[in-house]
Amino acid sequence: MPLGFVGLAEGMAIMMVCRRVVLAAAVAVLWAAGMAGSVSAQDAEHAGVHQPAVDALKAWDVFDGTGCADGGGLCPGEPLRRWEMAVWLVRVLDGEEPPEVAQSRFADVDGDAWWAAHAERLAELEVTRGCAAEPLRFCPDQAVNRGQMGAFLVRAFGLSEGPSAGFVDVGADHTFAADIDALAQARVTVGCGGDPPRYCPQRSVTRGEMATFLARAIGLIEAPGAVSSSVGSVAAGGFHSCAAGPDGNLACWGDDFFGQADAPEGRFVSVAGGEFHSCGLRGDGSAVCWGYDQYGQADAPAGGFESVSAGGFHSCGLRGDGSAVCWGDDRHGQADAPAGGFESVSAGGFHSCGLRGDGSAVCWGNNELRQTAAPGGVFVSLSAGSTHSCGVTVAGEVVCWGNDDDGQATPADGSFVSVSAGGFHSCGVTAGGEVVCWGDDDDGQATPVDGSFVSVSAGGFHSCGVTAGGEVVCWGDDDDGQAQAPGNPDA
Repeated sequence: MPLGFVGLAEGMAIMMVCRRVVLAAAVAVLWAAGMAGSVSAQDAEHAGVHQPAVDALKAWDVFDGTGCADGGGLCPGEPLRRWEMAVWLVRVLDGEEPPEVAQSRFADVDGDAWWAAHAERLAELEVTRGCAAEPLRFCPDQAVNRGQMGAFLVRAFGLSEGPSAGFVDVGADHTFAADIDALAQARVTVGCGGDPPRYCPQRSVTRGEMATFLARAIGLIEAPGAVSSSVGSVAAGGFHSCAAGPDGNLACWGDDFFGQADAPEGRFVSVAGGEFHSCGLRGDGSAVCWGYDQYGQADAPAGGFESVSAGGFHSCGLRGDGSAVCWGDDRHGQADAPAGGFESVSAGGFHSCGLRGDGSAVCWGNNELRQTAAPGGVFVSLSAGSTHSCGVTVAGEVVCWGNDDDGQATPADGSFVSVSAGGFHSCGVTAGGEVVCWGDDDDGQATPVDGSFVSVSAGGFHSCGVTAGGEVVCWGDDDDGQAQAPGNPDA
């Protein structure tokens, strides 16, 4: 019996068929999806998915003099500071070192600093306007966030405006919305992960990520596929599944005993499947939940959200200001989200996890199986499962912690862009678009179908994914029809 799973009998056990009760009591699952690329940090000798870019730029001597304080390594998972960005960009744009300067226009830049000329040259090229005026300042030691980085690259390379890339965490009124859309249009970025895709504008850009962005911008490495508006969102819950199509139409299938598959009308940008309830995010940012609501898990609070996640008997959402809000069952503290800013949040069985702006993982709630004992390192996405959790590091490695009785916390090797922790299994999408799963496979939930995928969601005893062509495909337990995907809800 999962930890703290004492409430199923509180008003519903007698109402349920025997199989459903046994399976539900064995799982307490909640599934979320993710999408990104990642790496662990300064002690890593390899830059993971960013290694091709690092190798290409080394030939240009782009990194000379900007290595880590200890040993001079690249530190691909460390934040990139503004003075380092100036050095890299000027070397790429000019192909040579700028002439020395006796004095900088920036009040906080010492003309004697060897990189002062690079900051000055970046201003001459109109790539930077400084960080503050009166007096004009450059903030050389300040970390560059992903939103700012978009503006720097658009100015540096004259990238053209593009249509909305569809990043759910970049509203039309965001300061860098146009720059981020241009970056996606130029295929320099596909975002930081998520289903649907996110950009993580407030998160510090890592040194490895910046190497990849630069190498793509100048054609040293192949650009990724463009963000596709033809791809929707899919969520595998306990015994049901839901999908939001590219035009916002919503469809759910499988077990509907509590109305969890009775999708409401209207348009949605994303959907999340919990144990016996579901949640969706509308275009105006409002969250809507439906299904089992004994603990208030389907009673979403008012206000705008950037994303929403449905867990065992609680739900969580991310506000526009980066704060995490959870509601529903809180007997283990799983709905008591810590203060501070987050890039994403994921609700699990009886715990939750969130990704901070610096890429660190924070989890809260039940920790009997160490599912909230998040390791250190820099992550790009997280997923909380029933009694385990997983994340993708900045190097593309999947790291899991918590219950590993079925191998669900022992990830497969390879470079991944996203991971989803389910009941007793996990699945991830590799950099090549292949879905790989590990853990319990008694119902075939860890044996994915062939094909190229953009996202995957691991549920209780089944899994679902969205193919590169926008088709929804599921596999595994189908006793309630949860693996009988109707395809794209807009089809």
